[in-house]
Amino acid sequence: AILKGDGLLAAAATALAEGDLSTSRESLREARAAYKEADVSSRDALILEIEDRLATASKSKPSPPSSPKSTETLTMGIQQRYRLAKQVGDDFMQGAAQALGEKQYARAREFVDMARSSFMDAGDAIAREREPLLQNMQQYIVIEE
Repeated sequence: AILKGDGLLAAAATALAEGDLSTSRESLREARAAYKEADVSSRDALILEIEDRLATASKSKPSPPSSPKSTETLTMGIQQRYRLAKQVGDDFMQGAAQALGEKQYARAREFVDMARSSFMDAGDAIAREREPLLQNMQQYIVIEE
């Protein structure tokens, strides 16, 4: 159930980064249920973080283009999604560090993979910038095992 919850949590974060708020909410609801079933509370902070970002995204959802100025609004919306994807990736890196500290190496590797995916969603420049951090975390996991 923990792995199912982690997968659903990653899906919620990815959907949020892509602007699909309804899918994100549904995945988050299912993740919460999976964690509750497994009696896991260590993901509560990540769940709350994604809920907060969902609330913020719901309030500031860009309107559909209707004038030349709306292209600027659309660009700002894309930039906001990139920033959000970057932040979600950073949150997953924190989860990896926490799992490593708890000697849960498989979970730590999963968090690194989810972080890599989020950084890729944030754009090529962010993915390249964060790749050394991801590789370092993977090396720490191997060393600790």
